[in-house]
Amino acid sequence: MTRLITKEEIDESKNVFTFNTDEDLTIIWFDDKIDDEIKTMLEQSHDHVKICYSFDEMILTIDNIRNEKIILIVAGRYSRETLFRIHDNDKIDTIYIFCLNISLYQDLIDEKKYSNLLGIYTEYTSLFSILKQQIYLILKHLSIFNLINSTDKPIRDLEYESCNYLWYQLFRDTLMTMQTETEQCKQQLIDYCRSYYRFNKKYLEEIDIFEQTYVSSDAIRWYTKDSFLYRFVNKALRTEDIEALFRLRYFIKDICKNLKILFDENFEVYQESLESIVVYRGLTLPIKIIDQLKQSVGKYVSTNGFLSTTFKRDVAEMFGANVIFEINIQTDLKNIIYGYIANTSYNLSEDEVLFDLGAIFQIIDMQYKDNKYIISMIGIDNNIDYLKSDYFQIEREYLQDNLIDNILSNINAYSFFGKFLLTIGSNKKAIDYFEELYKNNLSNNNDNTLNEYETYILTGNLADAYAQNGQYDLALKYALISYEIHKNFHNNYSVSI
Repeated sequence: MTRLITKEEIDESKNVFTFNTDEDLTIIWFDDKIDDEIKTMLEQSHDHVKICYSFDEMILTIDNIRNEKIILIVAGRYSRETLFRIHDNDKIDTIYIFCLNISLYQDLIDEKKYSNLLGIYTEYTSLFSILKQQIYLILKHLSIFNLINSTDKPIRDLEYESCNYLWYQLFRDTLMTMQTETEQCKQQLIDYCRSYYRFNKKYLEEIDIFEQTYVSSDAIRWYTKDSFLYRFVNKALRTEDIEALFRLRYFIKDICKNLKILFDENFEVYQESLESIVVYRGLTLPIKIIDQLKQSVGKYVSTNGFLSTTFKRDVAEMFGANVIFEINIQTDLKNIIYGYIANTSYNLSEDEVLFDLGAIFQIIDMQYKDNKYIISMIGIDNNIDYLKSDYFQIEREYLQDNLIDNILSNINAYSFFGKFLLTIGSNKKAIDYFEELYKNNLSNNNDNTLNEYETYILTGNLADAYAQNGQYDLALKYALISYEIHKNFHNNYSVSI
């Protein structure tokens, strides 16, 4: 039997399925008789939407997916075998059955045997509507915590995961030294987002509104809205996408600045009236991660982005979270930046507290209560012994000295973050970072001494990065460019660099 689908439903489906250009999420639709219109639309959409025409193809597709959550839509006639075979797969977040007759499969819901089977649908409109909601909830529940492996090893010998707390703090420090309050930076963000979301009509309309109306003081409101910026920024931070982060620097820095303003405004108020504040964050985590957390009491965790929390525990418990993080922050801590954003957030009812990049916490307890794991954490100032690595202290002093004493501080401070990436073995990310700085420097078209010096520094950094990555031809190319600039600079200005 052929199912009729309207033009409006096709348009709605495009809004659902083109989201995936930027998410840690794959939608799999398993049906060997999928409607031609939907089939055509899906095949033209991003490759994170997969159509499977056989059971074996579906299993292979699931097996080949790494580090992503999966929403599975399965035809009713295949639902029983599919649920029996894959319902306990950790990758499968949600399963929906799409069929012509709900009553044939209602027992699968009634038995409550399959916890990730969330619904049975017979109409595209209702399915697409619930899909949009579920996508948003999954993205809200993606974990943003990284365990820090306590060790006495020097920074260059640490495993990459152990350096994450430095990564985000150094990125923020570097970002705050950058000159981003320019129309050029704003236009770079807009052009990049338009290219990235070129197939998503809804997001393109949002980008137009952003271009016409955005002001710096609106950064938190834009970030907390379920918009192209919320998804793009979180994905870029979570994956440490250097190119995307560089293009988004205009907006990310505005968020950081606004949080610092809120923090400074409330710091004395909190100190006078409260010894500490308690906030909550709910997450849905697989058992293997929960087991890892059980072994991590006493360890430190860092965030891989902005951390959204709430004063209301019931808000954190919404949407079926199986883990609640209870975070206690002493109000005299000055190095954990956070802001109560209820008055500036798009979500006014969530009583939200947003933490800036680089926040660090310590797990002090974990208990199981009322079918949920409660993980108690405390905020950690950055002056504890473990975090006083030589590398971090040198970096702080380097940036501060340059900011005060050196007219060339910006490019030197920018370079430090790239050199840190090289130090921890992230050669490709360092190359991407220096390439972005270099391209941006060339696009400025400033024919002056400072610009020439910046180009000299950047090409030298690129030569070093490519050499460490074993790409010696490119290393030589940039080394020669740097040498020619040095020679020209020396001859013209009679100084030694």
